[in-house]
Amino acid sequence: MNTYLYLSIVPEALIASMLEPDAFGRYLSTGNRRMSSGPAIFFELDPQLALPAFGLDNLEERCRPHESGSPRRSAYLAIYRVLERIPLEAVRKLYITTRKGLTLGLEAKPVTPIPDRRFYLYQELAPVSPRVVSRLAPGDFVSFLTSRENAVSLPKLLLADMRLGKLANDPEKGEAGNLPYPNLPHLRECLSALAERPAKASKVVNRELILSDLFANIDSGFYLGAEGSVVAFPMPDRETLTGKHNLWWMSAQSQGGL
Repeated sequence: MNTYLYLSIVPEALIASMLEPDAFGRYLSTGNRRMSSGPAIFFELDPQLALPAFGLDNLEERCRPHESGSPRRSAYLAIYRVLERIPLEAVRKLYITTRKGLTLGLEAKPVTPIPDRRFYLYQELAPVSPRVVSRLAPGDFVSFLTSRENAVSLPKLLLADMRLGKLANDPEKGEAGNLPYPNLPHLRECLSALAERPAKASKVVNRELILSDLFANIDSGFYLGAEGSVVAFPMPDRETLTGKHNLWWMSAQSQGGL
């Protein structure tokens, strides 16, 4: 029986489990008896690279089967300031699970340029969680916020790049009818504020974590980085989502996008 090491993002925790990623995502999102419902975002980690940062070793000793022989679903190893202690090289894969328990795995890739976009919309996920607009592309934005040269910085940052449609290049007049976000006038106002102040890198749109519209509206993907290093987890294109991952995609669009 294999033992896995996971970093849950919502909430942030280091968890050992005998469940493979699909089953673990279903367990996080729906519970053991499907009596709960909520999205899950988590990384699979390399135990040999991740555990020493927490003064831990011997994963199998910390996550044993129950006396009945059934697999242990979760053994919590850390719940405080977890992401910042995880070496980037320990991250194997990112998984996003809908509230119905369907999981999509995203492979780590180098950051690539995003052409023809003037502005971006980001949902920061950990260790802070505002929703912001920025003139910086995803990799540059993560690098900026994790640079210790700034007066205010983060040790690491995970965020999702969200679609802006035509607002990405024309905040004031761009068509926004296909964007599902609440208070679109406020979003336009935030983008226009960036357009008017070229020296300003970003502006907060909402201060709280919003997951209800996240999965169905990811643009290029997720980005994780620390100072000097950023890795991307690209989202499949729409054709791949509606074909190869159709059940996940339908689930992501239902019930508030999750």
